[in-house]
Amino acid sequence: MSSEVNLSVEFRELLACPKDKGPLIWAFDEALAYNPRLGCGYPIREGVALLVSSEAVEVDADWHRRLMAGR
Repeated sequence: MSSEVNLSVEFRELLACPKDKGPLIWAFDEALAYNPRLGCGYPIREGVALLVSSEAVEVDADWHRRLMAGR
């Protein structure tokens, strides 16, 4: 199942990082909603973004570069 199934562009624009309330970068190929300001991401599982602080994963410098290159 694609991670993008239930997330329209309009809906993604409404969603924000639960930590700083800023916009996210949607990296569906990585199954991640990424916040480059804080260097953390939120997993996307079965088309659902887990936008909960306790689900955040730290993104290292190499992963950050890969995510930003795919924008």
